[in-house]
Amino acid sequence: MLTTLTKPSQGHIEVAGYDVVRQPIQAKQSIGVVLQQTSVDGDLSVWENMELHGRLHHIANPQRQRLINQWLEYVELADRKDDLVKTLSGGMKRRLQTARALLHRPQILFLDEPTVGLDRIGSRCALLHHPSHSEPCLRLCSSLMRSPHSSQSLR
Repeated sequence: MLTTLTKPSQGHIEVAGYDVVRQPIQAKQSIGVVLQQTSVDGDLSVWENMELHGRLHHIANPQRQRLINQWLEYVELADRKDDLVKTLSGGMKRRLQTARALLHRPQILFLDEPTVGLDRIGSRCALLHHPSHSEPCLRLCSSLMRSPHSSQSLR
């Protein structure tokens, strides 16, 4: 429901200040999602996967190229940018999915089983910190969800 894939059967849900039923496009634009299952195209290169995602989010050049380079460096895949995704390890694919989800600079990042498939302890730690913040992202996320028994909106 938070990612707008299903509609709530009752109640009211807001993501990043947007009603997921009345403003689904704005809600989707403000989130990034890393699914548990692999969701990158194995027949494309690392760069092509990022390029496609950037274009789908209407990120203009040269900003798109700069952001792709930034996130590939961050997940330590810059040296593999020309490799086909199907040649990467499972952990590398997971890191690519994370970089792709961050490419459009979402306000909120949803991680489904965030450490599944990661191939290095260093990468696990890197996922928990944003490059421009010294505080762990997990600490920031603790304020996003309220108790399911609360009558307040999720923000």
